[in-house]
Amino acid sequence: MNSGDTFRDRIQFKQKTVTTDTFNVKNENWDTNATFGDHGKLPAVYEVLGSREFPVAFKRHNETTARFRIRYLATLDYSGAAADYRIIHNGRTWNISAPYTAKPKGRPRELRIEASEIT
Repeated sequence: MNSGDTFRDRIQFKQKTVTTDTFNVKNENWDTNATFGDHGKLPAVYEVLGSREFPVAFKRHNETTARFRIRYLATLDYSGAAADYRIIHNGRTWNISAPYTAKPKGRPRELRIEASEIT
């Protein structure tokens, strides 16, 4: 973390839960994870990395990639976090690509999360 960085933005994490109904059909739900504080809202730094446009099935889609920086959370520092969590920022849903830890010296202080949004 740079000394000039401030965590101005607020992000919310949604955690995936999978349930099976009586017909053995799996239902996927995304629920707010309250273990991260005030309804999952955490201070963060939002950085846009880039965007692109591509065709899929005769439609145009846009993909935006971004990096979210938050204070270190051991809960999110594992390889399966991308499949288990999503980020909500300013009403937009972001799929986590890769969380990684910044360890300058000693203990980790910051978690950097790369995410993408496809519209």
